[in-house]
Parts: sequence; structure tokens; C-alpha cells
Amino acid sequence: MSRLPDQVSKGQWLLSNVMRPLSSKYEPYVSDERLRGMNITMSDLDFVSGKPGNGGEQFIEPIPAVTVNQWLNETKPWTIRRDFHVQPEFADNPQNSYRALNSLSRGEADWQVKCILRHNATPHEPHVLTVLDPDLDKPHTICFLADNALLRDDRLSSSEVITVVLLSVLLRAEPKHNPRNHRISPVTIVSASNRSVRIVQGFADIETRAVEIRKSPIVHFDQGVWANWDQWVIVLGWLMGNPIGNTF
Repeated sequence: MSRLPDQVSKGQWLLSNVMRPLSSKYEPYVSDERLRGMNITMSDLDFVSGKPGNGGEQFIEPIPAVTVNQWLNETKPWTIRRDFHVQPEFADNPQNSYRALNSLSRGEADWQVKCILRHNATPHEPHVLTVLDPDLDKPHTICFLADNALLRDDRLSSSEVITVVLLSVLLRAEPKHNPRNHRISPVTIVSASNRSVRIVQGFADIETRAVEIRKSPIVHFDQGVWANWDQWVIVLGWLMGNPIGNTF
């Protein structure tokens, strides 16, 4: 199935309208004025229920915390031995520093053995990690974002905006990702910086050339996940959430 030229041009216009102003003069956060200039609306997102504050369509129904706790108590994943050992600080282990940098930046750069960081001219195509056959009726995407810019309640970061728009447009426009021609492809981000996390969700509507982004309150894990277990379980519930809502 091919896309109509008009659909392609609208998608390209949307990417240009967002990417160009954000990349031409990079700033870690996007002001309300810049959001309006890019035809992006922002609203709240309920961290527990997944319902948007503006009354719009809900796209992810998080697994209830009581269910997640039950699954964890049954499986006890923390008892499983793993080869990778988490270090308190990456700087204490140069090998882990290399692995972390390569993992977090491989979509934009290629870390060479000789300590040369070479920037890629074009971003890599989105790669969906899955062990199951995708449900073509559910074009939803859940991803992770780690950013140097600390999370702010009153602002979206440039990285959050770029991630929503880029993934939403590319996954919507590519026939192999969207063979049933869904109108929108919602993107849900587990957005993290330092020891803080929030859920950011959004979509780009190619037909109207508008973007809607929602953000949850920020939750903090300064003392680790065990000290704030109730909030951590809610985050896990988002990762396993059920895709819902009308995307046609």
C-alpha cells in the first residue's frame, strides 16, 4: 500500500515545522509560545488512570498497581541472576560508561574504538523491539527517553517534543508500520532524567497538521525504586498497558 503524495507532503511539512525551529537554535525546553507557533497543544495526563486532562481520546490503559504487584510477587524477577551489574555511578567503571554512551546515542552517533564520536547525518529508522507479532489494529508505540535536561512541571523538553513528533509521523506514514492506514499513531514515552520520571504521550495528526502532547506529574526516585515502590509499580503498569482508543 502506498501513501498519497498529499499525505507525504503533509508529513514532511509537519516534521519541518517542528524539527527546523527546534534544531536551528537548540534549547533544552520548549516555551508555550514556541509550542503555539508549531501548532502543538499541551495538556495534563493522569499518572494512575492514563486519562488526558483535556477530555480527549485515551490511548493507553495502565495495568492497575494491585495487578502488577501480584505479578511481581508471583514471578519475583529480582531473584533472577543477570550478567549486567548496575554501578552506582557510571564514572566508576569506564567499560559501563562506554556501553551506556553507545546504547543511548547509537541512533544519532557512532562511538568508535579510538574515542571518536562521529555524528550521523540522518537519524536511524525507528526499530520496533518485539517478540510478538504486532497487532495491526493497534498502532500504539511505547518507548523510553533518557535526557540530560531535568524534567520540569511547567515545560516539555525539546527531546520529548521531537520524540513524539518524529515517531508519530514516521510510524504513521510508513506502509510497513501502518498497513491499515490509521489516521494517528499514538506515542507514549517513559521520559527520564537523573532519578525522575514522567509519562509523556502524544500524536501528530498529518491531516490537520496539529500535534497534541500530554504529560503526567513528575515522580522522583532519589532514594531508589524500593523507597518509592508504589510509584514505581505505576510506571511498570504503563509499560504493560493496554492500547485503546480510536486511531482511525
